[in-house]
Amino acid sequence: MPLNRFEHVLVLSDRPKETRDFYVKVLGLKEGYRPPFPFPGYWLYLGATPCIHLAGKMANAGQQYYLEQRDLSNADGGTGPIDHIAFVAEDLKGTLRKLKRHKLALRERLVPEQKMVQVFFKDPNDITIELNFPVAAKGTMPSPAPRRRAVPRRPAAPAPKRRAAKAPK
Repeated sequence: MPLNRFEHVLVLSDRPKETRDFYVKVLGLKEGYRPPFPFPGYWLYLGATPCIHLAGKMANAGQQYYLEQRDLSNADGGTGPIDHIAFVAEDLKGTLRKLKRHKLALRERLVPEQKMVQVFFKDPNDITIELNFPVAAKGTMPSPAPRRRAVPRRPAAPAPKRRAAKAPK
């Protein structure tokens, strides 16, 4: 059973509208089509993929039936055993300006050997969001000097012999 692709994450929230606005305004996802499930929620798209599904923690009977759970009000804040949701992004400088305008606490890190900067912050539900910027390819970060391969040294060719100058007659 090989997997084909990653589909989505369901985020249960006490504030689904605020969470929707965060993912749309801050991350640029688009709200899109959602089947007529028997409970309210949102599907947020990255391109053609509805990668973030949102629903309220305070479940109605339709949501309890559909998700086969009896009490969603006990769903912890945070992500439980899932640590974060990650996206590949571009325009590191512009994104940092935008995230700071939204007054988000940011953590940045350079990934060793991958020429990538990671930026971490929290959504309204205390879920960590990770943005990965392959910055070296875009020329926005100085790349370290390339590693040189060890090349065996060949002995230098002998220098041509010089003829002795003839003494003047």
